[in-house]
Amino acid sequence: MASQSPPHHVRIISLQYIIWISEDVSQDKNLIRLRCELVERVADMDNSLATLVIESESIEKIPVEEIENALKRIMMSNSGVPVLLGSSYKNIGVQPLMDAIVRYSG
Repeated sequence: MASQSPPHHVRIISLQYIIWISEDVSQDKNLIRLRCELVERVADMDNSLATLVIESESIEKIPVEEIENALKRIMMSNSGVPVLLGSSYKNIGVQPLMDAIVRYSG
């Protein structure tokens, strides 16, 4: 998949391109690197995820659910805010934004 031009939406946490359906891109080394950077930054703000990272055999193996739970804890404690990019005018990124509002809020 890495040799093709990437679609408009990439979900770094789960390593998926989002078009109309999700597509597994777990072998894309650049996205894996970005996901690892994301996990490190989130772990800097969430002790539970930091502990899991330390105990894990690889930062790449941190489950999606653990990252999402950490993001929710960070938001609920007002320690950070996820940033999502898109354009409602071009209908790019609207659904991931709506999903994030549901996933990470109360």
